Amino acid sequence: MLARMGYTNVKVNFVSYVNPFKFAVTKGRKISSVRITRYHSRAVIKGITSVHYNCMRGAAVGDYFVHELDFMKCILPKNGTKLGKDSPQPKSKREPIKESKLITIVLNNALCENSKKIIAKSDILICADGGANILYNMCQSLAKEKSTSDKSCSLEGKAKGDNTSLYTLYTNEQNGIKDNKSSEHEHQHGRDTISDLFKMRIKKNEDTVKCLTKIVPDLICGDFDSINKHVYKFYKNKSVLFEKCENQENTDLDKCIDTIRGYIMENDKILIVGATGNRFDHTCANISSLYKNVSLCGSIYLIGENNFLFLLKKGSHIIHINPQIFEKGCGILPIGAKCNVKTEGLKYNLNNEYLSFDKLISSSNEVLQNEVKVFNDSPVIWCSQLRAVCKG
Repeated sequence: MLARMGYTNVKVNFVSYVNPFKFAVTKGRKISSVRITRYHSRAVIKGITSVHYNCMRGAAVGDYFVHELDFMKCILPKNGTKLGKDSPQPKSKREPIKESKLITIVLNNALCENSKKIIAKSDILICADGGANILYNMCQSLAKEKSTSDKSCSLEGKAKGDNTSLYTLYTNEQNGIKDNKSSEHEHQHGRDTISDLFKMRIKKNEDTVKCLTKIVPDLICGDFDSINKHVYKFYKNKSVLFEKCENQENTDLDKCIDTIRGYIMENDKILIVGATGNRFDHTCANISSLYKNVSLCGSIYLIGENNFLFLLKKGSHIIHINPQIFEKGCGILPIGAKCNVKTEGLKYNLNNEYLSFDKLISSSNEVLQNEVKVFNDSPVIWCSQLRAVCKG
């Protein structure tokens, strides 16, 4: 048909698909590239010499959304290493993407152990209203545990009657180091605006690693109806930035994201801790924030009870799943709308099947390959689980 119309050097191979698609080529011009809008019945194809079109895969690699999750390996302890109550994080080669920041938002919910590790590694730490209570209580609790532990060790040393002076010297030296790090970190909170906060050069060497009992947030957002008065006063005295947001239609998480949206760079990572568990309606509201902030897809992640959730917007995705960081269990949840999905690299792959809550969802699935491909015609939630301890 194309030859009769005067088009030359054109050969098109079609794979059957329920919806036909239209295309346009330039007369007399040899074509070598393909541009396809997936999952639609229309596609514009320029300069074809040979095309094998599959509605869920027919695209150049550059058209995939690549989700590189190895940045989590720089946060979690390795080989069973546990964080001390007030000890620095173990050394790591934390060099994620150039000029990237790890931005953590603490919600008003219980924190898992991984969340505490994330908080300690954050470049910018934000509390969503009552999340300030959670952070404050966590630090106070760890400080009490440390104090009890120190007293116990001191009594044990005196009972043994040996190495007491050495222990005291070591303890004083360590406390001095921690106090210096703490004062340096707290001194950084003399910023006047959010812009100043995001303009500050991020220090990624071990000298600025924060101690869990000394951590102070950089910013607290919300209408301040949940933060306790003594916590508010405590952080005010620490020169923490407070941003009041009156919009009652938005959740505290939405308010935080809206406040910092204009300062987020392309390679920044936003981790929302305390995002799942306890109040189911709050969990749903946090998932809703992923859908409302689809422009941040690939940058924003929900974490709670070691769950790790993020949004896959409409399109083709490559997800790099490092087994040293993640358990093999996973799921694809069609929250919000019916979705046609094809996958590769899972135990129970989907082959252009429709997912919806009134029929089929992909739960209790497993990752078989380090690289998983997902092709979806509307947004879906990817969920997996962080290991308690990073392997390797």
